[in-house]
Amino acid sequence: MNILNSREGFILSETYRDSLLPGVILFKSEESKSIEFYMMFIATGISTELSDIGYNDEFQNIYAKYESVNEMINRVEIKHNLNNLLTVNYSLFSLLIEYMRTNNIEYVVNKFNINIGDFIKISKEVSELSKKLFTLYDDIEFENIHKIFNNKLVMKSMI
Repeated sequence: MNILNSREGFILSETYRDSLLPGVILFKSEESKSIEFYMMFIATGISTELSDIGYNDEFQNIYAKYESVNEMINRVEIKHNLNNLLTVNYSLFSLLIEYMRTNNIEYVVNKFNINIGDFIKISKEVSELSKKLFTLYDDIEFENIHKIFNNKLVMKSMI
């Protein structure tokens, strides 16, 4: 798993987010990527943490893939005597998927019991990270996500 001097290592260094490592590894190996894959990739890179938001069982497969890669990474870290294992936060995935499906801020804020300020902060980070990933991967799905979570659009929709 030599990624330091690879494209994957470059992506991690450009985003400054170790928590993206499972997504970076899966991006390279996944043949077909669903919108849920992209949203999970981005959700794992968001630094905002809220109380644990559960996830829908329909997404069990995507969670299992990410958890499997995370466990593999941690086994490698243990093998190399690294004390700080990688922890990945998946809690925002359900919130992001719900907003993509409904495009309704008020509904999402109420459903997940968060305040509007947290939603704006999260959407801004999603927009910035997806734009950065679009630049690095040149994958249009990241650009599409950037457009959905563009902070200016989110702010306008609240007025």
